[in-house]
Amino acid sequence: MVADERDVIRLRTNYRKDPPEDVYRYRIQGSAENARRFFLEYMNTITEVKQHPRFYNTLASNCTSVIWMHSQVNPGHVPFSWKILASGYVAEYLYDMDRLDTSSSFDELTQSGYVNPVAQRLDDTADFAQRIRVRGIE
Repeated sequence: MVADERDVIRLRTNYRKDPPEDVYRYRIQGSAENARRFFLEYMNTITEVKQHPRFYNTLASNCTSVIWMHSQVNPGHVPFSWKILASGYVAEYLYDMDRLDTSSSFDELTQSGYVNPVAQRLDDTADFAQRIRVRGIE
């Protein structure tokens, strides 16, 4: 449910090889207040899980669907779609819903957000978490 950049990104770009995984970075568009509500909702769930552990359910409660469920605390959250369950489609769905930068095509946004080479180059750096977020680090 919660992981740091080394798990979410580095594990997938530098260690999982069969099959290899492509990782992309997208900046979500939204207000600071929505981010705050989302964060607090997530923290409440973490506290609940600590007190009452749950089993991970790949279909109904996975890393993508859980994020969507937490986003419901915000007015105007994106509606549920099959693209949330088939998580490989989430970025394009968010783009279509104007939740990602739409000043360029989705293909251009995806190409600029591809982080595998950067993550591989930054592999053992102490500040991996900070540096992987910097735009133009290629």
